[in-house]
Amino acid sequence: MARQLSPALLGKTIEGIWHTGVVVYGMEYYFGGGICYDFPKRTPYGTPVQELDLGITEIPKDVFDDFLRDLSPSFTDTNYHVLKHNCNHFTNEVAQFLVGEPIPSYIVNLPEDFLSTPLGSTLGPIIDAFMVGIQQQSNPVFGNQRQAPNQTPTYHQSQPNPQPQPQPQPQPQSQSNQMDPSQLASMLGNMMGNQGSQPASSTQSPAIEVSNNAQLDGIIKANMGTVIDFWSPTCPPCMRIKPFFANLASQFSNEKLKFCTVNTAVVRDVAQIHNITAIPTFEIYFQGELMSRFQGADQTRLSMEVETLASLVQSQHPHFDIHFKEFDPHKRETIINAGQTSKPAMIKALLAVASKYADNKEALKNWIQTFDLSQMTNPLVDDFLDFLNNTKLLMERIGIADALRLIVLEKEPCERIILKHWKILEEKLLIPARNGELNQDLKKQNLLVLVLRIIVNLFKFPFSRNMLFGMENGKFLVCLYQNVISTTNSKVLLAANHLLYHSRLFANEDLLKIIHSQSDQLINAVIKTTKEESKENDYEYRALATIGLILFENPHCSML
Repeated sequence: MARQLSPALLGKTIEGIWHTGVVVYGMEYYFGGGICYDFPKRTPYGTPVQELDLGITEIPKDVFDDFLRDLSPSFTDTNYHVLKHNCNHFTNEVAQFLVGEPIPSYIVNLPEDFLSTPLGSTLGPIIDAFMVGIQQQSNPVFGNQRQAPNQTPTYHQSQPNPQPQPQPQPQPQSQSNQMDPSQLASMLGNMMGNQGSQPASSTQSPAIEVSNNAQLDGIIKANMGTVIDFWSPTCPPCMRIKPFFANLASQFSNEKLKFCTVNTAVVRDVAQIHNITAIPTFEIYFQGELMSRFQGADQTRLSMEVETLASLVQSQHPHFDIHFKEFDPHKRETIINAGQTSKPAMIKALLAVASKYADNKEALKNWIQTFDLSQMTNPLVDDFLDFLNNTKLLMERIGIADALRLIVLEKEPCERIILKHWKILEEKLLIPARNGELNQDLKKQNLLVLVLRIIVNLFKFPFSRNMLFGMENGKFLVCLYQNVISTTNSKVLLAANHLLYHSRLFANEDLLKIIHSQSDQLINAVIKTTKEESKENDYEYRALATIGLILFENPHCSML
């Protein structure tokens, strides 16, 4: 689009308006409302159109972390400037630190190229005044506070496209040459608008303007479906998609489906409660539960999400009105497998294997002796997963798996494992379980039970659930269940039913389709597991609850 529109708007051709990041140490680092990181090519900016090899760095990871810590006060949401201090300036500084060379000048100099054009020379002072006004009024609504140099760097996973943060409207000025921020946002939004964007509706939008959180909560709870637009009048992408949102509201609003708008510059407390970190952000609720959430002025995705929600609301399943005495199919609550364990026995097993594979990791061995999860730092998580990676035999992993079952219940260690060590977890525990390698004898089945419990505990956090859903496009969890239920070991069967229960309870769209398409087979398998005798207290109840979830609102199950 930049190549197509730039000649008419700027009088010269530019190849693109670039967002950049640096991939190093297996992660992608970029500036987006603070210093952010994510898996390469999985940031909110999508798949890169170009990749440049900057060379090989000799800088150790811990030194790089210290560099980012020192750099973080210079790259926060409050000092972002669309022209003078953006993601490309961050990338340039990081590149020079890592390899001693800057990124290509055509990326860094793009703002100067823009300002040298007639349009740029006109808009430049207006944009400067706009950014100064925004920064002067800045109250960090979205949690990215300016930091002192000795604080922990502001790292955020998967932060969205940086935008000037929403602020109250400035008082009207008497100077005739000043532009209201909302006017500038609207003008820039129109300039950036997609070709073929729909015009604003000629009738007033039925979208409800939210004034407080109690009002919004009431709307969500009272309606089958709710679509919420978190926006600000000072945000160009927000102004660009606002007419499109209004048209969708006019088209799809009814007694069961409501559209709401939240002006984050006015209703700040609602933005904080919903953890809005960038605008525009859209939230989609179905039956009072958050079904989808995404950032950015993406008309295609917004239209798709609204059409999906409207279809669900329209075709409400008859099961929805059934009221159960014990069974609650809408309750999204994990059944944590903290379980019974002998802590001294687990520590003894860990130390025995550590003496073989982690003899030089004194800090890790000292931590194992106390097994204090509140003291498990990122370096200890790294050492622990490296410890797992070094094991050669399956049976050496029993103590490690027992510990991991508890470790993944802690948010920060779990996040560290997901972001940095997921492949180790896959290769050493998850894939062997899925391939049937742990079904062969009683000792290996003891390890299998622990692996299944690890997976169930990973359902606790959305970021770890999403990693499970992404394995084999959702097929991993169902295949794993089908591969482990051939045993007569009641502990394995109970853990397997826990797995299937949580898979259906939290299933995303892809996984739900798989479960529904295999409903008869899965229910027969669960029924078969109940024929095995078990001393576990909730064995039969969990099996019945799993069957209930598979049957509930299932359009394909012939057993109905």
